[in-house]
Amino acid sequence: MGIFAKIKEKLRSYWTPYEVTYIGGYDAKELRESDNPAGKLASWQAENKAALAEHLPRAARNEKRLQLAERFARFPERRRNVLIQMAKQYSALRGQKQEAKDHHEEMREYLNQVNDLTFGEDLPRVLKIIEENELEFQKAQKDLSYLEGERSGLEYEFKRSQIGLFITGVVLYVAVAAAILGTIFLFLLSKRQNIFVPAVVLILSIGFFGIWAAVFRRYFRSALEKNGRMQQRAVKLMNKVKLKYVRYRQLLDYEYEKFEVNSSEGLRLRYEIFTKEKHQRQRYEDLEKQQRLAALDIAREMASMLPEKEEELIDLFLQDSDYYATSGGRDRLKERLLEEKEELSRRGRELENEQKVLRQMEEMLPVRG
Repeated sequence: MGIFAKIKEKLRSYWTPYEVTYIGGYDAKELRESDNPAGKLASWQAENKAALAEHLPRAARNEKRLQLAERFARFPERRRNVLIQMAKQYSALRGQKQEAKDHHEEMREYLNQVNDLTFGEDLPRVLKIIEENELEFQKAQKDLSYLEGERSGLEYEFKRSQIGLFITGVVLYVAVAAAILGTIFLFLLSKRQNIFVPAVVLILSIGFFGIWAAVFRRYFRSALEKNGRMQQRAVKLMNKVKLKYVRYRQLLDYEYEKFEVNSSEGLRLRYEIFTKEKHQRQRYEDLEKQQRLAALDIAREMASMLPEKEEELIDLFLQDSDYYATSGGRDRLKERLLEEKEELSRRGRELENEQKVLRQMEEMLPVRG
């Protein structure tokens, strides 16, 4: 009994309630129990057809790549050496182009994260202005900090001078009161004894403290007047510096908001990335042109050795240029293609067998009136 007869017999049996089996990788029980066996079978056939449509071009491409590898070994040695050098150049250009593309995409991705900011040709001039404004702002900030410290010191000295003035005033009043009381006391004492020595001591003591209080009181008054003038001067300077501080702060805030940065250093780094991105983009475009030129040179060199109908092999050579650039690479390519061919052949036989099984299933499917 032939293989297809056996398949038919199994297909007939799966309609019986006691038969459950897999045929050609398909579940006969699932088909039998399906509400729409014809639709289920049609979906399996569509899947098989799609797999075949995908498989056949791959198999044909593998065959052509293997054919090219065998033909390349039979090319004249001079032509083969020329093509090897061209393959090395083309492969190197492709690697450099991919590297430039990756760098460009990384920089482009970063720039896209900052709301697609664009930088004009006059940005270096603007950057220089921002740096000058930052320098002036820092100077104003330092001056303001210094003046605030100076004013705090003046306020402290002012309070000390006020305290000194108050103390000298108290001492002066005490000295005057002591002089009055001492005079009265000595006057009363003079009736009973000699008051020369006590009078001299009283006069010297009161005179010393009185002169000391008067001198230092005058000093503290002078210090308070000078301190007041210096505080007025400090306040005027602070007002000027504050105006300068606010002006440069507003200018910097506007520029920072415009370019979405918080310092000129951030803007400079971003501009460097922008210029490098332009350079990488230009480098990528130049390498792409060089690669196309190298591909045209390879196509011209191979065209003279290939029939017109087989010029598509040139694209395959360009695709595998990394392998053709070295003798070891060519050996690895051939081994890989042979392994791929064996795998594709096995897969092709499986798909063809599935197609036959599905066709037999379709023939055995009951027709509903």
